[in-house]
Amino acid sequence: MAAAGQPLACGEPPSSVIAATRLRALVQHEDLYRPRPDYLEAVQRDGMSPQWRPKIMAWFDQLGDSFQLKAETLAMATNYLDRYLSRRSCGNVSFQLASIASIFLASKIEETRPFRTSDFVTLSDGLFTASDLRLMELELLCTLKWHLNPPTVHAAAHLLAGLLEDIPEAAGPCVDHEEVADRACAYADKVRADAAFLEYPPSMVAVATVICALKATDAPIDVVQAWMARVEQVRLPYADAPDA
Repeated sequence: MAAAGQPLACGEPPSSVIAATRLRALVQHEDLYRPRPDYLEAVQRDGMSPQWRPKIMAWFDQLGDSFQLKAETLAMATNYLDRYLSRRSCGNVSFQLASIASIFLASKIEETRPFRTSDFVTLSDGLFTASDLRLMELELLCTLKWHLNPPTVHAAAHLLAGLLEDIPEAAGPCVDHEEVADRACAYADKVRADAAFLEYPPSMVAVATVICALKATDAPIDVVQAWMARVEQVRLPYADAPDA
C-alpha cells in the first residue's frame, strides 16, 4: 500500500476502497460471532448477577494496563466470554475460570507474547491449577466451535475511520483518520463494559463511536457528510432498520 501522500502504484486501489472492502467482509461474519444479548435472563441459572460482568471487564482492563495488552485482545476476550455465557450457565467459580480462559486464549491469538498458564495460576492466588485452566480452555474452544476471530467494535472502527482517507480536499481540511480511529477506539473501550450494547452489531456501534470521534475532533461538516456517503456505499445490512 502506498504511504500517505505518495502516489498509488499502478492498479492499486485507494486506501478508502480497501477499508470499504474489508468492512464489507467484516460485517458478513457478525451474526456468526454475536452472543445472546439476553443470556443473563435466558441462560444463566446458577447465580450469575448483573454485577459480575462489569467487574470482570474492569479486571480485563487492569490486566490490559499491567501487561500492555492490545485493545483488540480485550475485545476478543470479552466476545469469547459473552458467547460462552450465551451457551453455558456458570456459578461464581466457573465464571471466574471462564473469564481467565477467555483472556488467556485471546492473548494467544492476538499478542506476540501471550500469557503462560503459570501466570494465571499465580494471579488466581492458587484458586485454579494449570490443569483447571487447560480443561476450561478446551471447553471454551469447543463451545465457541473454534470460531476465534470475532469482528469487534475496535476492528470496525479502524476500518470506518479508514474511509476518511482520500476524501477530496474540496470537502474541507484534511482530517487525521488515525486520530479519529484512536478516539473511536477509546469510546469502544467504554462500550465493551456495558452489556446493553450486545443488542447491536459491532459495526453499528463502531459507526456511533466514529461519529462521536469526528465530533470531538471538530471535523468539518462537509468531511463528515462525505464520510457518511462512503459508509452508505458500504451498504451495511441493517442500514434501513428503524433504530440504525
